[in-house]
Amino acid sequence: MDVGVIVHGVGEVDQLVDQRLFVETDGFAYHSSREALSRDRERDQRMISMGLPVVRLTYEDVMRGCGVIIVEAALRGLDRASAPLRVDRDPSIGAPRLMW
Repeated sequence: MDVGVIVHGVGEVDQLVDQRLFVETDGFAYHSSREALSRDRERDQRMISMGLPVVRLTYEDVMRGCGVIIVEAALRGLDRASAPLRVDRDPSIGAPRLMW
């Protein structure tokens, strides 16, 4: 895990796990205002548009020990995402659905 990784066009990101998943940790002191929330979403969207996956953890996630579980689940999802997504129609409602 790398800490304090600089991403061009985004700035400093809290962590990079396994050189493939960015993790941002949001404490209430710096991430509680509407402006901070908007700024965080803009950063996330910039990273996603560059193909850089990011997950956000709250202070509570970290303190309850859920952060590791969330990050591990996200890494498993990235492993699964290497295959193209398959979408078909749900026969009961006709809406598109993601096939695993």
